[in-house]
Order: sequence, then structure tokens, then C-alpha cells
Amino acid sequence: MPAEEIKAPENQFKPDTPPPTKPVVDQENPIDPREVIAKQKAYHEFLSMKAAVYPTRENIKEYMTFNDEIMEQSEVFAQGFSQVGWTDPELNYGLKKARTKEAVLAKNEQFQVEIVKKLEDLSDKFGLLYFMRSDCPYCKRYSPVLKQFAEKHGFTVYVISLDGKGNEYFPYPKSDHYLAKNLNVTSVPALFLANPSDRSVTPIHYGIVSETQLVTRIVKTVDQLEESK
Repeated sequence: MPAEEIKAPENQFKPDTPPPTKPVVDQENPIDPREVIAKQKAYHEFLSMKAAVYPTRENIKEYMTFNDEIMEQSEVFAQGFSQVGWTDPELNYGLKKARTKEAVLAKNEQFQVEIVKKLEDLSDKFGLLYFMRSDCPYCKRYSPVLKQFAEKHGFTVYVISLDGKGNEYFPYPKSDHYLAKNLNVTSVPALFLANPSDRSVTPIHYGIVSETQLVTRIVKTVDQLEESK
């Protein structure tokens, strides 16, 4: 049985294969960009190999010169990319998503304006039902936060004290154990959103929260109520 002939792997670079020529990018007569990039890559690799194997001054300079041309081509693209983004509002990522410090501040300012307007509108439709106790240390810390928020945004606060006594921020509370029991208020401070139009009451939070957290919870509570309708 004759032995099977084993073929040597084909050499990728045949001796008779001519070296690639330097590609020319003609902006006035464009061709398929894939062809241009392929030729640039082949020529770049050829010059790199040529300089590595035969590191003469001329070969190294030839490689570095073409490498600079490729880098300049990439830089022109990057500059054009940025310029289009800056001058076209639809493509300006800075407008879509704040990235710079100034853009972040501007976005935050706009958000604050929208929140203030929304809270003013909500204060005309809703009231706040606040359960507290005069000897509660958490109520003493939270009461000034709630009072400042309510005065700033025009909310009416209906204060109910579980022990019938007030504090320096809410000195004249109501005493309504029936309502507290009906809403299952077992710990204070507790805040509810009250809608006089349908006499509904929705919990906002228990315990201490900051003014920022209070704003967030009120807005989210109202949004959830509107979604459930």
C-alpha cells in the first residue's frame, strides 16, 4: 500500500507575491471603504515587518511616516465626530445625558424647578397627616424637617398626637386615637398623604427621613396612586 503523501502547509507569503503598494485615499473618487481599510492594514503590516527584519533608517522612517498618516486619519475622524455631536442637538450626548460638571448642575437645577412646581400642584390636592407624640425623641428631630417642607411647598399638615400634647414645632395637635387605630399607627413619627376629595389616606413613611427623602417619597406615592387608577 503506497504511503500517503503529506503536503507541506502552503506558505502564506509566496516568493513571487509582490509587496503591497501604498494605498491612496481619494476623497473626490471614493471607493468601498472596506477595500481601503484592508489595503491600509496590509501595507501597514508590510512596513512593520520590513522595518523589524531590516531595521535600516529608511525602513523605520517609512513605517513611522505611514503610521503617522494612519493616526492623523483617525484624529480627523475623532474631531469630526465631536464637532457633529456639538453642533447637532439630536446627537449631542451632553444634552441627552449630563456629563460635564456644568451640564450636571444645569440638569439638577431644571429637575429642582420641575419638582418644586409639581409639589406646589400637589399641595393644592393633598394634605399631610402627621402622627406624633410629645415625648418621642424622633418626633422632636423630624418635626422641624416636616414643618420646613410644608411651609416651603404650601402643604397643610394635620397633626395628631398620640398623647394629646404637642411640641415646639406643632404646639396644638389634635387627639384622635380612633383614626390612629384605624390606620394601624403603632409607631411614630408616621406620615400619611390625605386626599380630601375622596377621603383616602395613603402611608408615606414611618420614622425619620430627610427633606430630600420626603420629597422623593411624596412624588413616588402620588405617581403610584395615579398609575393604579
